[in-house]
Amino acid sequence: MDRISDDLLALILGFVPAETCIVARAVSKRWLSVIDAAPYLLRGLSRPRIVAEFYARCKYRPAEAPRFALRFGITAGEARAGGNLALQIACESGYLDLAHWLVPTFGLTKADVQFCRALELACEHNRLHIVKWLIGTFGADLAEGAGRFAFDLACWKGNLDVVRYLVPALAVPRDHLIRAFGQVSDSRTRQFLAAAAGMTPAFWQQLPFC
Repeated sequence: MDRISDDLLALILGFVPAETCIVARAVSKRWLSVIDAAPYLLRGLSRPRIVAEFYARCKYRPAEAPRFALRFGITAGEARAGGNLALQIACESGYLDLAHWLVPTFGLTKADVQFCRALELACEHNRLHIVKWLIGTFGADLAEGAGRFAFDLACWKGNLDVVRYLVPALAVPRDHLIRAFGQVSDSRTRQFLAAAAGMTPAFWQQLPFC
């Protein structure tokens, strides 16, 4: 799952019958005001609908998500639904406070973080503060299961600040730096990778992919 989208949230709510579509539409950013204006709409709803609204809060109003979860008793199992969707939203969108709250509140482990591709999403979307927090909290081996794919994503996207951090943090080996160099189009990222790998212009011009 590469991106969190309104379509995904709509998929979660696909079972909502037509007569209650007003609640389903609340997952859209512009329809959150419906719930705000009429909180009684949430009374008596099924748990899946409440959980879907929790995800909407995580995506569009992250500061409100903890209070909403407390009010409606969101459980660890519900927060983990959809492949740890709430944590995916936090890491992709750069909501560090939300991520800080989700992990201890719902007992998320390193396995949960790896399963939902939190590090890859943060690297792809240039969320350096999230990347630093994930590695600092769960360790550099967080990227091992992904085959350093998180680092590759940062390179491909030209997210130089993330790349600069990951090279020493993950102890990226020279052969991987050279391979990444051949797959990157951003000139600043290429220059950094070449310097990090100790490559001279004469050396990289001899590479088969240059």
